[in-house]
Order: sequence, then C-alpha cells, then structure tokens
Amino acid sequence: MKHWKSSALALAASASLIAMMGSVYAKTTAGAAHHSGFWASVASTLHVSPTQLSQAVKQAEISRLTHNAAAHHMSAQAVKRRTQQIEKGRLSVPKVSRSPGKTVERRVIHFSAGILNLKPGQVVHSLKSGQSLVQIAQSANLSAATLQADLVAKLEAPIQARVQAGKLSSTKASRLEAAITRQVGHLIGRRLSLKSRSAQHALWWGKAAANYLGISTSTLRADLRQGQSLSALATSMASQGKSTSGLQSALETAFTARMQKAVAHHHISTTRAQKLESHWNAHLATLINKTHQSKSQPSGGQ
Repeated sequence: MKHWKSSALALAASASLIAMMGSVYAKTTAGAAHHSGFWASVASTLHVSPTQLSQAVKQAEISRLTHNAAAHHMSAQAVKRRTQQIEKGRLSVPKVSRSPGKTVERRVIHFSAGILNLKPGQVVHSLKSGQSLVQIAQSANLSAATLQADLVAKLEAPIQARVQAGKLSSTKASRLEAAITRQVGHLIGRRLSLKSRSAQHALWWGKAAANYLGISTSTLRADLRQGQSLSALATSMASQGKSTSGLQSALETAFTARMQKAVAHHHISTTRAQKLESHWNAHLATLINKTHQSKSQPSGGQ
C-alpha cells in the first residue's frame, strides 16, 4: 500500500512538472499532432498509460488551483469553475488522440453516408468490399466533384467557426483548408482497405496455426477453403507429433504473447488483457473445430 502511494505521489509530482513544461511546449508547436505525440512520448518515458498520465496531470492542476485559493490568488468560485472544467477535460490537459489522418478518414466516411443518404454501416461494407468512395457515389448517381465539394464544406465548417470566434487566424485557417481539400481528394479516390476484425484476427492466428502445423499460411488457407477444420488438419498430422490439444495450446500461447505486447506498449490495461485472454480461450475450441468454406462457392442453389 505504501509503495502504491509513493508511486502515485511520484507520478503526480512528475505530472506537475510536465504540465508546466507542456504548457510551454504547446505554445511553441504548430499543431495538435505534435502536441499529442509529445504527450504519448512522455507517457511512454514514465512507463504509464496515456490515461494515467492525463489523470495525474489533472490532479496536479487541481492541486495548484487549491494552493492558489489558499493563498487568495483566486476566488473560491473561480477555482470551482476551473476545477469542473478540468474534470470534464475542457482544458489543455494531455490527451493522446489517434492520428489526424485516421480522424479525417472516419469523418469522411461518416459525412459521406449523410451526403449519399446511406447508413454509415452500408458505406463501410462497400469500402470493405474494395470500392472507393467515388465508386460508391457514382452508384448513387452523385459525381466525384460534388461529393468532394460537400465533404470539404462539412470539414471546413468548424474551422470557419473558430475563425469567426477569434480562436484561429485566417492565415492558418487557409492552410488547414488547403490540406483538407488535398486529403479529401486523396481519400475519396482510393480504396481505404478497411478490414473486419475477423480478417485482422486471421492474419495472426492463421500464422500461429501454420507455424505449429509446420506448413505455409497459403497451404493452410487452401486446406481450410476445402472444408477442413484446424482440428482435422492437426489430427491428420498425428504421425508428425501434432494434435488438437497441441494446436490449441499454441494458439493460446500466441494470443497471450500478443496481449503482453499490447500491455507493454500501454495500448491496453492488464485487466483488459486478462479479460480478452479469458474470452479467447473460451471460444478457441469453436474456432479450431469450425469448418471453413471458400467465399467463391455458392451457399445454396438458385
């Protein structure tokens, strides 16, 4: 318990210093991407997650406000208002966000759905099938130029609002708008290569299974498309020392290694990793015994 408290105090003290440094750093950087990257680097250096760092800096800032109130540098009402803003995350406390490119991509998909009178899920499904947004728009009788113009207008609206509110200069707004126009033009014309979670999982568990069985991933895919299960493949290689239980153990070990790596890089918490491992192990038997079929084969007669 004492060790936990000392670690928390040390983190809070470090966060207090970092908060002061960060405020200076933020004023000397050009964009949110650098600011976000800076805090991600700080979290990694301190061996904590971005969320833990954010909470520590919030507490450090609230402690500073309390000290100012005690010294009569701020009124109690001002301290209360600022504390509420900090707790709601409205101040410039460190928040590590996803890359701006991915954020724009998600917004483009969301806005495209509204422009095309489609549901976001329908747009995502079409993108996963290999279509570009331009092709989806053409199917809806909308030109690429109109789609791009509408998307740019929606993405630039918040920028114009900040300019009118005096929070952003016209020069910087022009640079941002030019960048948005270029990025939208690039995004709508290419395939976004969105993959389903099951496809992403197959990339790693297929390799793990192939490694255990001693075959290539292409051979494994071909065998599965012929209607075989992982369990059947392992059983057919019994003479080579392979078994269903051995395959299951290999996949469990592979998944545990992935979770440990994710925790080490502060992508997920230890608790989250343990829950995912339990879920994976519980459904692993189903995956191993499942028979696969090539998508090119019809599921039934016409």
